Amino acid sequence: MLKNQIKQIFERIGLGHLPEDSKTALDQIGLDSLMLALLIIELEQEFNIKIPVIPLAKERFETLASLENYLIELGVK
Repeated sequence: MLKNQIKQIFERIGLGHLPEDSKTALDQIGLDSLMLALLIIELEQEFNIKIPVIPLAKERFETLASLENYLIELGVK
């Protein structure tokens, strides 16, 4: 369920071609700094959370799996 919501958010920011392997590096599919900023905004709005950006823990956004784990840590269900 959470993974599907994350994939929908990626589609909204223009990265709808996510790999099947959730451990593939997201920068390999086009996640750059601008897309990361858009992703954070969308995630915050979708899940009504605040993602700390100072300092930004980039390793939390390296793969779909790491992002999903991070959201769970932030309390997303």
